[in-house]
Amino acid sequence: MDSICYYHHFDLLSSTLFISSLLVLGGASPDKLPQSVDPCSPSPCQNRAICRSHKDGYLCYCVPGFQGSHCQIDVNECASQPCRNGGTCVDRVGMFSCLCSPGFTGATCEVQIDECQSEPCLGDGSCHDYPGGFTCTCVPGFQGHRCEIDTDDCQALPCQNEALCIDGVNEYHCDCSHTAFTGTHCETPRPPCHSEPCFNSAICKDNQGNYTCECWPGFEGRQCEIDTDECSSGPCMHGGRCIERSWQALYGSEPLLPEHYDHQHAAGYICSCPPGTAGNIFCNITSVNLLYTKSRMMNLQQVVSRTYHTVYV
Repeated sequence: MDSICYYHHFDLLSSTLFISSLLVLGGASPDKLPQSVDPCSPSPCQNRAICRSHKDGYLCYCVPGFQGSHCQIDVNECASQPCRNGGTCVDRVGMFSCLCSPGFTGATCEVQIDECQSEPCLGDGSCHDYPGGFTCTCVPGFQGHRCEIDTDDCQALPCQNEALCIDGVNEYHCDCSHTAFTGTHCETPRPPCHSEPCFNSAICKDNQGNYTCECWPGFEGRQCEIDTDECSSGPCMHGGRCIERSWQALYGSEPLLPEHYDHQHAAGYICSCPPGTAGNIFCNITSVNLLYTKSRMMNLQQVVSRTYHTVYV
């Protein structure tokens, strides 16, 4: 009986020593129990993913743009080729952006830009839009990428005889006013009377490349440029003032002249007579003044006679 008890105690002691040795080898003190391990500390998940314990392990909850058991794979949002019309896709975290080709816009370059919306064509040119640009169809008379150049229609010098060329829109005009020519290109000689060579409203008549001037009465000279001096002979008597009918400056202010000048009645003269005389032609002495003058002369003769008689008495 004792031997059986001893063996039992020895077996119990051996088991206790073995367990203690295991605890010491495992790094645990014999008086402490082993604690459970947290699989999320440190977190095995990558790229800012959230780690959560799950049963005998853990789970990684990825932020947008990543996938995989540890969220270690960056999702390529450009894999589906979302950018249209030749746009370049730029992969970003959880999203993408498109670098559009010229002429397109929008999140996926789906909108074609209308370059004609700003009306870039000038001079009434027609705009034609195409991806990345536009073309202008110019109306006649304009050229250039935007029809901004007015074609110089005078460049070929179409006007003759040194006439001035005036450029227009798809046309030109020749100014012949400073030449002796007429016509579309100033190619035809003008008639001599076109320059109005006759003065004082004289009538000009063309005569085989030359001209003659028909003067109104009161004027003379080849071009009727000479005003006949009707007052040169001093026709107004007794201090009368001679006024020629051709003196246009006096019309409207001289009472003896009409209100308006008429070249057809510009010949001759009138006399502005002093008091005691009358007549627009000679300023003759009036009858009353003539009697008065004769009476004074008779009185003077009587005075002279008496004086003479007194001297000889």
